[in-house]
Amino acid sequence: MAHTVSLFPHLKIKQFVNQIVPANSISNHPYLQHNCNFFACRLEELEANEKFMNTPHISDFFAVYFVREGAVHKAHQIKTITLEKNQIFFSKPGEVKTWNYIDDPKGFMLVFTQDFLLTAVDNKNLINTFDYLMANAQRKFVLGAYAQKVYRTIFSEIHKEFHSPSKHGKDLIKFWIFVMLTKTNKLYTDYSQKNREEPATGSIKYNYNRFL
Repeated sequence: MAHTVSLFPHLKIKQFVNQIVPANSISNHPYLQHNCNFFACRLEELEANEKFMNTPHISDFFAVYFVREGAVHKAHQIKTITLEKNQIFFSKPGEVKTWNYIDDPKGFMLVFTQDFLLTAVDNKNLINTFDYLMANAQRKFVLGAYAQKVYRTIFSEIHKEFHSPSKHGKDLIKFWIFVMLTKTNKLYTDYSQKNREEPATGSIKYNYNRFL
């Protein structure tokens, strides 16, 4: 398996974005120049090219998909998954992913590197305290009515700051990402309790006190 994985292309954010978003909509974006470590867009903007679809790849960044309408069909770590209305899904660096097809989705996608996020904090091991990012943890969640409003606000603010950069835009983006990660840790804790599973680290209290 290790030998097979090594054959898959490893994509950085800019390489990934170039495969799924029309070039004319991002060619001059300041965040995509030089060392690109963050990107956000609406799912409606995605136009993955035929060569990229159904081609396994490995990314060096985190990706989050918030589907409000429609569906996104993917393979993740060899397992087929469908992201449908009012669902959110997280993937980590180093995992094998494949885009199969998109079915008129509406919502948001954001991708970011670990280095981008951790420049905002002193604890460089912080990302490992989010339970749902551990190996084999639940990464896809169905959002209730209240959670939909919360995540819609979070992603809208991130999208706004990305496409209309302000003086402190990157700091605001990092703040909203941490809010999202912490809120999702609560979703994971609730999911684990409902399904009688033990959270990986019991970190929800720590993260809540640290960021919210």
